[in-house]
Order: sequence, then C-alpha cells, then structure tokens
Amino acid sequence: MLNIIKKFFIILLVLFCTFTIGFYVLAYNNHLELIYPKNKAIIKADSTFFVGNTDPKATLTINNKPVKVYSNGSFVRVFDLKKGKNIIVLKSTLKDDIKIHKIELTVLNNSNKKKLNFSKFTPLDMSLVVTEEETALRTTPYGDRLTPTKKGVIFKTSGISNQHFKIELTPNRHGYINKNAAKLSVENKLENQILKTITFNETSKEIRVEIPFLQPAIVEINANSNILSVRADKTKMEFEKYTVKSPYIKNFNFREDTFTIELEGNHLNGYDYYYEKNNFVLRIKKPFKRGLQGKVIVIDPGHGGKEFGSIGPTGIAEKEINLKISKYLKELLVAQGAKVIMTRTEDQFVKLYDRIEIARKANADILVSIHNNALPDGQNPYIIHGTSTYYYQPQAFKLAKCIQNNLLKSTGFKDNGIRHGNFAITRTSMPVSVLVEIGFMINPFEYEKLLIPINQKSYAEGIKNGIEEYFKL
Repeated sequence: MLNIIKKFFIILLVLFCTFTIGFYVLAYNNHLELIYPKNKAIIKADSTFFVGNTDPKATLTINNKPVKVYSNGSFVRVFDLKKGKNIIVLKSTLKDDIKIHKIELTVLNNSNKKKLNFSKFTPLDMSLVVTEEETALRTTPYGDRLTPTKKGVIFKTSGISNQHFKIELTPNRHGYINKNAAKLSVENKLENQILKTITFNETSKEIRVEIPFLQPAIVEINANSNILSVRADKTKMEFEKYTVKSPYIKNFNFREDTFTIELEGNHLNGYDYYYEKNNFVLRIKKPFKRGLQGKVIVIDPGHGGKEFGSIGPTGIAEKEINLKISKYLKELLVAQGAKVIMTRTEDQFVKLYDRIEIARKANADILVSIHNNALPDGQNPYIIHGTSTYYYQPQAFKLAKCIQNNLLKSTGFKDNGIRHGNFAITRTSMPVSVLVEIGFMINPFEYEKLLIPINQKSYAEGIKNGIEEYFKL
C-alpha cells in the first residue's frame, strides 16, 4: 500500500514539475507583443503602423517582409493596406523558437467615412440666451473659434439647424454656437446699448477695466503684441469721464463699438473677461519682473489615470513619462525661486478643464502642459517626428519659441516646429499657456531616449531654460 502511495506522489511531483517548467519556458519564450493596432481594428486610412516589441535578438517579419528590431526590442513598421479586410501575420524567430501573431484589419472606403453634418438653416428671428460658460462661438458650424462666450449673454439668432444656432454678429457677419449651449428666449430681447462709463483699477498683479452694461453682450477680443482690442456687440461707446492713472497703460482709445488698450512692454502676459451680473470686467496681467523668483508656474503632466495617452513599443504609457519629466521640471524651477503647482503628482485622472481651473485659481503666470506625441493611421513616424511646442493665443508665441529653442538643444531631436494648436489648454488667455510635445512615443529612436532618466532630466532642463529665457524678455 505504501509503495502505491509513494508512486502516486512521485507521479504528481513529475507532473507538477513538468507543468511548472513548461509554464516558465512558455513565459520566457513569449517574445512577441503587438501594442498597436488591435485585432479586428477599423482603419480609416490606406496604411497603418505596427508598434510592438520582441526579443532584441529575434528576427521579425510582417507578412514575410523584414522588420528592424531596436536594441530594447522595440519595432515600428509602416505597412500599406488594401481596401476591405487585411490579414496580417507577424513572425518572430529566436533560434528554434517561433512565435506568430495573426490579426485582421478592415480598411473603410472613403464613402464610409463619417461626414460633418452641415444641415440647412431655417430662418429664425428671436433672442437667444447662452446657458453654458465658455461657450464656443465659431466662424462656421465646425470652423475656427472666436472669443468664448459667457453664460447669460444675449444673442439675436437668424437661423436654426439640427445642431446649431446661427448668430448675427454684424449685418454682414455671422457666428455659430451649438444648440446645447443656449436656449431661445421670449423674455430677453437684445437691445442696442450706449456705454458712457468706464473705470480703471489696479491690484498688485493686474489691471481691472469695468464697464456697466444694460445687458451682457457678445465680446470679441483681439490680442496682438502689447495691444488688446475689445469689441462689444450692439453697443456704441461714448465714454464721458474716465481717468487712466496706470503707468502700465501706454495708450487708450475707443471708437464706435470697440476700445483699445496699449500696454507698456513688448507683449501681453495674460487677460480674461467675465460679467458680474451686467458689469463687464476685463482683467489684464501687469508686466512681470524679470527672472524666475516668485513666479507662479503651473505644470500639467498630460493624461493620467484612465487616460494613458499614447503607448510606446514596449508598453510604457505616455502618462508615465510625462509625469516623470514634469517632476524633474518642478525641482529645477523651485530651485530658481519659482512657486510651482502641478495639476497632478501621481497617476490620477484630472478632467481637462479642471487643469485650467487649477491654473486660474493659482493666479498663475504661465501654464506649461507636458506631453509626448503620436500619429493617426496613414502617417509615417519615421518622417513625422521630433520636438514641437504648441500655442493658440498670440501672446503665448514668445513662450513657445523660448521653450522650443531650448528644448531642441536638450533632445537633439528633429525640429517639428512651433505650431498653432487649438487645444483646450492652449486656448485659455489667462494664464499664458503652451503645450510641449517632447518627442514621439511611436518613433523607436525617440521612444528609447525618452525612457532614460538622465535624458528626462535633460529635457526638463531644456524646458526650464526656455521658461527662464521667457521671463527675461
């Protein structure tokens, strides 16, 4: 009986060892991982790129075409696709061990691509009240943005479609807002206004301009160099008595429905407007003192939590790299006497507009959002790659230029340009804000560099140098 029990345990032990060894061999030899694209993906272009990793010593092919494997095991291969279904076979060979990954991709015909719905507008002559803060006012239903419109502003609408209201800005010019951001109103009627009173006040950091309106009006603000031009719809400006005492205001004038303020210095440092009931308030940041000492800087590590951002070939998420570089940047700025606030300090999800609100509440001098780039299908990461800095407001161009020029010295990457970017972060006019794309997560060379801590510190140094240069202008 004992012999039978011993034999039984020996058999179990052999089976366990065989299973365990087999498991670890399988895990060790599982040397092929495809990060992008996923199986059964719908591709809306004639090509895509295959991003993933394998053993650095492996030989890799995609549909029998050789693929370069980089020193960290990364691979990125651009591949042309045909319309309809495409069967793609990745084959990684490491000595006698072969791993095969097979996926199916579907390329849509151009006729299947989603088209913008430019519905016909039905004439409508009524008043309209904006119900959402920072409502987008556009040049066409899906066109460029004008100055954001505040809650409570009254419009005259001249047309309605399934998705938009058509707004009369001037007799020969229209704007468009989404129907979800406004409501028709019988009680509120848009009136022409004559504005006779304007006051100028100062705090330690800003100039405050106030005008009492009869009702909130559409405001369009144009900023160029050190000049702000403010137009108020359906108004005529006839300011009778006003005093401009501020040494920071070089010139003030008004005509018809527009007033203009020219500031001392060579560029604007941030502005915003809002209504306190019917009282229009314009806040303008004063020219800053030179140097980083005492400056309030908000650093925004892009993405976080459930938002991974782009994923590199070895599976590292953009959000991780963004945070590491942002932490290094904070250390460098604090060492120079700046007060630094981060929109996140760990792997957490922060809503986009909450990031902007953090900067506003901090009365920040600048907001810098840290990112790393990717591309859509149909693009080639071996052609389009490098370092870029985005701005939207003209006042932010100089900050973008300072950061871009200094960051390029640190990265050594291709100059992908100072770019005009219509992002939520960059659209804010208070504080001055830019978005930095240090490198490309799907370019194997740049991705490999982005993972190295000493490089991350160097990139942070480049951004710090750019910010420092900006505050010397």
